[in-house]
Amino acid sequence: FDFPDKSGPGKMRLIDILVKDIKKTAPLGVGIIIITGDLISYADANLFFDIVIPFLNELVDKLEVDKKNVIIVPGNHDIPLKNYNIHTYSHEQTFNVFLKEFYNQSNIERMQIYRYKLTNSRVIEILPLNSVRLRDPKDKNFGYVEWPLYDIYLESVLDCKSNAIRIAVLHHHLTPAIKEELINRKYRYAGNSITLDAGAILEGLQKYNFHFVLHGHQHVPCVTNISRAYHNNASSNILHLDRNIYIIAGGSAGVNKNHVSDEMRDNSYNIINISEKEFEIRI
Repeated sequence: FDFPDKSGPGKMRLIDILVKDIKKTAPLGVGIIIITGDLISYADANLFFDIVIPFLNELVDKLEVDKKNVIIVPGNHDIPLKNYNIHTYSHEQTFNVFLKEFYNQSNIERMQIYRYKLTNSRVIEILPLNSVRLRDPKDKNFGYVEWPLYDIYLESVLDCKSNAIRIAVLHHHLTPAIKEELINRKYRYAGNSITLDAGAILEGLQKYNFHFVLHGHQHVPCVTNISRAYHNNASSNILHLDRNIYIIAGGSAGVNKNHVSDEMRDNSYNIINISEKEFEIRI
């Protein structure tokens, strides 16, 4: 699906295509790699260990990126829901084992802030969000983050007055990635999709001065600039409408051609350059 184990006769491997293109597009090198989910297809857990880990190991080695600078969030294809458990979350165990093996760590803290300092001393803070929280297979195409959990956490770890560049990462989209959602009568979960608590997430990210949201899911790249008014219940004031957030849909870096949209027939990835005074987004 996203990481084919063989390229086929006369074709380059996906890893070789990606590395060649990234080095050409970012000749100064890559500092951080962000992966927005769907590393495998249809929750075939064996692929994590047979294909994905070797692929990622080769990618970080050839791009000379430390694994502590790789951020991964789950997609709906990464979590098996056939035997889901709403109380123990045991169906997430395989994904957690994959993360532990890739990072070579005995424990993975899924809710955390990654902090990096640029050469110009600016700080980047990255928040991974798990949008694959709905457990019923009928709802698997919809995202849900359960924002209050993150709000409680962020209140304790973030300084709202900081000038850090803040980036949130999740799999599902907060705004439409394609121009028009189509209903597929044969597979009604595929033709429409949304993150159910997108409004709460946007308001919360604006509250904490986030600048970017990166996501995957639908295989279409897109850039949206948005702000959402927040009503303070203690007064009649409308807040945060001036805090615009760039929402960047990454598309898909290696999906089969049968799974790309008519709006964008090519695979894609994003490169974000952050300098002292400006941001550059390249698709």
